[in-house]
Amino acid sequence: MAQGVSVGPLCTIGPSAKLGNGCQMHPSSHIFGNTKLGSHCVLMTGAVVGDDLPGRTVIGCNNIIGHHAVVGIKCQDMKYKLGDECFLDIGDNNEIREFTSIHRSSKSCDRTVIGDNNLIMGSCHIAHDCKIGNNNICANSSLLAGHVIVEIWEAFLLYVPCSGPFVILLLKIVVEYANSDNGAVLESIARIFYMTTVAFLSFVLYLWHVPA
Repeated sequence: MAQGVSVGPLCTIGPSAKLGNGCQMHPSSHIFGNTKLGSHCVLMTGAVVGDDLPGRTVIGCNNIIGHHAVVGIKCQDMKYKLGDECFLDIGDNNEIREFTSIHRSSKSCDRTVIGDNNLIMGSCHIAHDCKIGNNNICANSSLLAGHVIVEIWEAFLLYVPCSGPFVILLLKIVVEYANSDNGAVLESIARIFYMTTVAFLSFVLYLWHVPA
C-alpha cells in the first residue's frame, strides 16, 4: 500500500491489489484480485471492488465507490468462459453511489470502460463491455445492458444578441445507443432532436427579444 492509506475494521485487501496514496477503505469494504486504485479513492462501507478472475480492474484517482456497490466482478453473460481474461477501466473523479453494480468485459479482446467526472446514482447497473464517456449522470436504477455506448456531444453555445450582454445558452445532448444495427437509428434520432431543440430555442429567444 502507498502512503496515507486508511483501512477500517473488517476490510479485505487481496494480495494482488494495489492502493494509491491517500485511499480510504471504510469498515467492511473489500478489494480483490488484480485491482489497482489510483490516489485518494474512497470505498464506503460494504463496497466490493475487483474479483479473483484473470484480467484486471483499474480505477483512477479521486473516485468514490458507494455503500455496498459492487465494481469489477464477473459479467452476467452466458458467453463468458470461466478462465478468460476480463477487464474494467474507470477514469478519475467519478462518484459511484450505493448498490451500483459494474461488471467486467465478457471477453479478453474487449473492456468495460467508464470515463471521468461521471455521477452514477444508486442501484444503477452497467453491464459487460459498456463504454461510458465523461460528465454523464446515470439516474437512480438506470440499467445499461451489455455493449451499450454512452457518448457526449460537445457543448453547443448559442449566442443571442440583446440590449444587454450576450445571452449564452448551453446545450448538452447525451447520445446513448447500443452497439448494434439499431445504434445508427438511435443516433440519427438524437441528431434530429438536437437540431430541433436548437431551432426551437433560437425561435423562442428571438421572439423574446423582438420589440412589441
